[in-house]
Amino acid sequence: MIKRLLSAFCAAALLFGMFYFVSASGSVGVTVYQTALNDLLIPLQASTMPVSVGGVIYVPYTVFDRSKSSVDLGVYYQEVKITSNAYTFSLNAQNNEKAVTFDVNMNTCKDKQDNALSMRAVIRNGKAYVPARAVCEYFGLQYALLNSDFGYVVRITTGREAYDNNTFLVVARPYMQTQYNNYITSLSGESSTGGDSASTAAPATTAPSSAPAQASRQPTESEPGEEETGEDVSLAFLCGDGTALDDILDTLQQANACALFLFPTDTLTECADQIRRVARAGHIVGLSVPMGETANAAEVLREGNETLEKIACLRAHTAYLSGGTGNLDNGWYLWTGNVDAANVNASTGLALYQSIWQSVQQKKSAVSILMSENTRSADALKRLMNTLGSKEYQIVIPAETVW
Repeated sequence: MIKRLLSAFCAAALLFGMFYFVSASGSVGVTVYQTALNDLLIPLQASTMPVSVGGVIYVPYTVFDRSKSSVDLGVYYQEVKITSNAYTFSLNAQNNEKAVTFDVNMNTCKDKQDNALSMRAVIRNGKAYVPARAVCEYFGLQYALLNSDFGYVVRITTGREAYDNNTFLVVARPYMQTQYNNYITSLSGESSTGGDSASTAAPATTAPSSAPAQASRQPTESEPGEEETGEDVSLAFLCGDGTALDDILDTLQQANACALFLFPTDTLTECADQIRRVARAGHIVGLSVPMGETANAAEVLREGNETLEKIACLRAHTAYLSGGTGNLDNGWYLWTGNVDAANVNASTGLALYQSIWQSVQQKKSAVSILMSENTRSADALKRLMNTLGSKEYQIVIPAETVW
């Protein structure tokens, strides 16, 4: 009788443990992507995990850089230009026969002969991500997206790998399980046992969609008729209840433009769906510290990033301090802007647009516009994008200090 009770208790405990683990995983609500280069499983970390943007799998550029990944894929990374308003880099074949240059701000990519290619880079977790399949196809590498019990596996191979994909999934299974379990546990706020350590790596042995087309923009009747051209413009939005988010994202997509979306640190969980939509669309996610919390900004932002990792597997590097100043830890970029449209008292989208455009015209250098996420801003943005395009302003990605 006692043995039966003990057996029943152990079975119940096991079921509870399984249920608890699945619940912890399910509560996170994220898709896990692991990375393998030839026969090496790369440590699983939220800051370097592949991401899906518009249905296209992107990986950190470091995946293709031997000095960062320790795997020679025959490609190396080279910085071309990194300033506050420009970020250009290239991936080059080691034999120098092929090269692709990404201009992150302009959403363009060109080959060694200066021909335009239908791929682009995006910024995630403060670094550049590139489309995995497209880059692999260009440099003659093999790309596969494998389905496993422990998330998807993005595998890139050179032809020198020891295992085919099916065999690799079998051989690497215990390592993938360890990494996956440790990662899910870390998202649940519990202690981890080293899932990101190099010891979890499997021992090494001997169709992407195109970037959105640039939309043709024609000035509307309400726009001024000056013919002068302007400076670089970056856009940021203080996010609210999400009612206008889809309209804003649609307008940005039509213009092939990237923006910064600042989410309040005290409502991140409630904004989880919005955050994931913004990230999937290829925009930058930042954090907004509410008024009254700016004195403790460093701690508030640290907790905010912990929440972001749990709900969207990303970390922010740009912060906005509402109505005050505060101390930021190293690695944070403080968004200030020089055109504050979030606090303009305008009753209509047209009135808000006219106020913004007047301020933009007065600037003699780069323009940084801050808008609220609401229906007036969505209407004003459509008018503004038409005007900026007709005056040859360049919409650039809001700068971050960490790439």
